[in-house]
Amino acid sequence: MLRHRLALSLLALGLVCACGRKHGAPAPYDVGFRGPGRLVVLFENADPDVPHALVVFDADGARSLAIEHVQAARWISPHALLVSQELPPQEQYGLSQTQLLRVDADTGKAERFAAPARWFDAEPDPRGERLAAGVETDDQGASELVLFSLASRGEEPLADAPKALDRPRWSPDGAALVVLQTIPDPDGADSESSMSFEGQEVAFPRLFKVSADLRGKAALLRDGEPGGPMVAGGSLPLWWGARGVYAKQRRGLVLCDPEGAGCKLVYTPGGDKRVYDGRPCGADHAFVLVRDHSEKSDAELPQELVRVSLADGRSEPIYRAPGDVFFGDIDWIAGP
Repeated sequence: MLRHRLALSLLALGLVCACGRKHGAPAPYDVGFRGPGRLVVLFENADPDVPHALVVFDADGARSLAIEHVQAARWISPHALLVSQELPPQEQYGLSQTQLLRVDADTGKAERFAAPARWFDAEPDPRGERLAAGVETDDQGASELVLFSLASRGEEPLADAPKALDRPRWSPDGAALVVLQTIPDPDGADSESSMSFEGQEVAFPRLFKVSADLRGKAALLRDGEPGGPMVAGGSLPLWWGARGVYAKQRRGLVLCDPEGAGCKLVYTPGGDKRVYDGRPCGADHAFVLVRDHSEKSDAELPQELVRVSLADGRSEPIYRAPGDVFFGDIDWIAGP
């Protein structure tokens, strides 16, 4: 059982605390954002020996938080972050684990949330009350989706689904989640979106809606144009806003109907550029990370940050990371 595995993992490490200066350390990179709201950006280097940099941007400037080996960061509130931190393997040639930390965004003080495990895709709900996260359950990549109360320390899950439901994204009211499942084409081998290799059908990531208690059957959300076939290459959910579910596809950023009627294109970078990730910045705009596939790099990460109007798809460049520096993650929250 998942609860038994988590209880055993509690013995692995003691409390982790990383304390920065009250106003943070100088930021090594500055995207120029000064509000409204607060933006957190994770910078990575193509050289794995160069430490990652977790930087908070707001009206007071850019400040770096002294948290090592950061993998991802999400706002819980305007003053707190949920940070995923990679831990070294417990044995030689073993798999690394992930530590979930609750971090004060003003001071950098961190405290552990939940036991170390192979956590991924940790996503707080809109009110900062619950956390949805995936956890690998064996060495072959099998995983479960787990829900916790953020008022706890992750001792007891609120719910768990014993199957791979990846990249959870909460509905604005917190009543449902959109998740990713990789499945063969539901339209069958004769559809426009179907592919096969040596007679074996290729599976693609698709969007599914589940209740916030993880009960009941997951509902497939059709991701092609309304009335058309499923889109070739599938879809990855980015966030769920007031207009619907925003996802990335090969063609760009799309807006999908939460009831499954289909998806419409919102923004495309053009050329060899592709949407890599994105987060909302208020109701009408989003920050989108763009990767240029014409530029060869071992990092396979984006270097461009653009601001996109969700009303008409217009975009403006915000920042391009220098040299071998890349974007690892990004998130925004309204507030001071």
